[in-house]
Amino acid sequence: MPTSEAKQLVCSWKRCQRPAADENGRCILHSRNPQKDIDAFGAVLQNALQGHYLSLSGVVFPKGFKVPEFPPCEPNLSEAVFFESVSFRGLHFRGQAAFLGTEFHHDVDFSFCSFEQGAVFNSAEFRANALFLKSTFSKGVFFLATHFYQDSQFKECSFCDSVTFEYAHFVREADFSGAEFRASVNLSRTEFLDGANFSDARFHDTVAFEVTDFSGDHVFEYKNAVALRVLFEGSVTFFRTRFDGEARFVANDFGNGVDFSYARFGDAAFFTYQKSLAPVR
Repeated sequence: MPTSEAKQLVCSWKRCQRPAADENGRCILHSRNPQKDIDAFGAVLQNALQGHYLSLSGVVFPKGFKVPEFPPCEPNLSEAVFFESVSFRGLHFRGQAAFLGTEFHHDVDFSFCSFEQGAVFNSAEFRANALFLKSTFSKGVFFLATHFYQDSQFKECSFCDSVTFEYAHFVREADFSGAEFRASVNLSRTEFLDGANFSDARFHDTVAFEVTDFSGDHVFEYKNAVALRVLFEGSVTFFRTRFDGEARFVANDFGNGVDFSYARFGDAAFFTYQKSLAPVR
């Protein structure tokens, strides 16, 4: 009996050892009650924010709670839930940033961040605007099966290693204008339901858009004929990709060829001033 009672007093979230604080046996940090005591939550969170390795896996940030600035660290916020807007703007992530299955119910800002060891956002849900303006990913980054329900902006981001958005789901416009991809990019089986903008982007390695669904208008063009253009230095494939909206491929440089085999265009498609040193299929 004493053993059973002791277990009931401990949080039921995985390996958490904090005292249970709600009817579901979860502590104040892991309780999914959005109306939980903000002051009590803040006091426990403050203690958890200490140290080089920040483990806040599964933490549920309640409504009305102002999320504090996170210190430079190796964060694990997998399966965390944010009911309010949160800003990581300008933060330097020293270790791999883990946001697997994290839920963002309001705007989140990762602009001007530096991800030294890459990041994992697999199965995360961005239910409001997601900003990644001018952020740098030094190592691989994963957005596998990630859902973006509102506008997502990756304008002028720098991806220094491989990146995957395979099976990602963009309900509103995805903006990758001016982004630079220095390694391979996997956008296969991704859904862009309200348009995608890749104007002025630069791809230095292979790019895969296989079986990708573009339902809204999408742009692969440049605005300034002197310096700004979409540059594909590696091979590019749009194999079995579906374009339901207007597609504009304007002044692109396909340095190693492009494959449109079995691609489908449901609306107008414009291919203007293309350049390729290899076969186009």
